[in-house]
Amino acid sequence: MVAGDRWTCDALADLLGDARVTCWDADARVVPAPPMLRGRPGSAILSQRWHDLVERTYADDRGDLVLAWLGSMRRPGVPVRARFRYLRAGAWLSVDITFLNLLGDRDVGVIVAIEHDERPIDPPPAVTFVEEGPPPSHAWHLLHLDELGRVTSAEGFTSSTIGRSLDDVLGRDASSWVHPEDLDRAIATWIEMIGEPGTTRTLLHRTIRPDGSARWTENIITNRLHEPGVHAVVSLGYDIEDRRRREAALRASEQQFRALAEEIPVAVFRADADGVVTYSNDLFRQVVGEVRRLHNLSDAAGDWWDAMIDARRSVEANIDLGDRVLRIRGRAQHEDCDGDVPCSCPVLAVVGSIEDVTEVVVRERRLDELAHSDPLTGLANRRVLETTLRRAIDRGEQVLVLSMDLDGFKALNDEAGHHAGDQALVEIASRLRSVVRPSDLVARLGGDEFVLVCRAVADSAVDDLVVRVRAIVAEPLGERRDRHLFVSIGTTRTQPGDDADDVLRRADQRMYEDKRARALAGPR
Repeated sequence: MVAGDRWTCDALADLLGDARVTCWDADARVVPAPPMLRGRPGSAILSQRWHDLVERTYADDRGDLVLAWLGSMRRPGVPVRARFRYLRAGAWLSVDITFLNLLGDRDVGVIVAIEHDERPIDPPPAVTFVEEGPPPSHAWHLLHLDELGRVTSAEGFTSSTIGRSLDDVLGRDASSWVHPEDLDRAIATWIEMIGEPGTTRTLLHRTIRPDGSARWTENIITNRLHEPGVHAVVSLGYDIEDRRRREAALRASEQQFRALAEEIPVAVFRADADGVVTYSNDLFRQVVGEVRRLHNLSDAAGDWWDAMIDARRSVEANIDLGDRVLRIRGRAQHEDCDGDVPCSCPVLAVVGSIEDVTEVVVRERRLDELAHSDPLTGLANRRVLETTLRRAIDRGEQVLVLSMDLDGFKALNDEAGHHAGDQALVEIASRLRSVVRPSDLVARLGGDEFVLVCRAVADSAVDDLVVRVRAIVAEPLGERRDRHLFVSIGTTRTQPGDDADDVLRRADQRMYEDKRARALAGPR
């Protein structure tokens, strides 16, 4: 397979096959693959960090993995294999890994980690997966202990984890650097583990360094005293001081957040990427009740929820529940995302607030109605009329416009009073609505002036429409149905080059012509 002490390209190709490959330096840092390892059909070059690989390895198998790594360091050019259980993308796999130390090969110059023969497996028992991961590769050690806890061999970086050199830890009792407050727990774990060959325990304790400082260490301890060739308790240790500090800062931040959230007069929440509420304050529960999932707030939740998930800015939406309206504001917190919106990075959480804005929305709707409708009759006002005409002109439509003025309204108003006059206007408005189609517009300009805007009315149908309007206006009014109004009507159509004022001016001129003609004709 090899030529002298060096691996040939063909020999490496046979070993690598179509495996997944990562290249590391002597400190287990990821480095680029050398040219002779690239471009192999079916293979994949990875950038998997050592501490990620160890952390996602099942706890019982980590010692074997580290031993294989150390074996390759001691035997350059010799493949060292281990099989371990490994968690990737939420699924457990059984994987063969081969470490090949080619640091001394001038054409390669790396340690090659070759993953192959992957097989899906059921999740191993009693697994605790820590997403945070262990510290960098220089902050770990591997100790072999005898049945009394004395160190018989040491590998790794004890100067970083324990504060003592490899030679200095040999022959020492491992409990000598355990913090006194953690010693009882460490001894209890040792006694429990030493009585069960093959078992693995995880122990967290503070390590006292020679300068008197203390740092947290995580130790994965396996009883292998019964195994031929090992005859030791194997302890794989990591310095986790920085992780503990981050966790403590996170807990403090969480406590501050909760305390603040309970004090502010706003209903706040935090939800996961699936919309499940992971935190809410008392006011939130008062506003929406015990809602476990934000999607349950409304049938249309998908629209505003998707907007919050995709954006890196705050998103606001109203949720109409029929009897009330809620306004939700929120934004997604994405993992390691510095790009532009929309963001495809994983969503860590969605945080936001919610409030009951029923009164505000009702008021806004009323103001909108007032801005676009006649307050007495509810018909469209001049603003809406002019907008409708402008749009028709812009589209090149020749819509029919009827300008109307009530005859006899002033006398009715003077004789019966303003209340009767208002009732008459409301009744006339209702009648005009009934004589046209829903797509047509009925507007009141003020006083007793009304305008109809009708689409798609043939010239031959205009006179019939005018007759129907006159007839319906002339029907009796009042409680005793003893009052009558009549109407003068002028018609025109929108023309290219018109503006809204031009159209209304022509319609008004023809309406006044109709009014004079009707006055000359005498009583109806």
